[in-house]
Amino acid sequence: MMNLYLEEPIGRIIQQEVFKLKISLSEISDRMQIPERKLLDLFNAKSIDVYLLYKWSCFLKIDFFMLYSKCLKENIHGSSYESIDT
Repeated sequence: MMNLYLEEPIGRIIQQEVFKLKISLSEISDRMQIPERKLLDLFNAKSIDVYLLYKWSCFLKIDFFMLYSKCLKENIHGSSYESIDT
């Protein structure tokens, strides 16, 4: 059985990319039209809307699917799995 779960909150991953690129909160706020306080809340978010994730990938100039997959981790539990009787 394959189990997908968040390895790290997406907000924290975005924050790391922002720090890596040395982009100021005021620049992000101006260009993405998001208040700075809301940005700080977003950096702590465990999940975000797909459209917002797409906007971030465009803003940070990184591949959307790479950004999305960074927050997922595959956890494969050998060959044991539960079957569902129908």
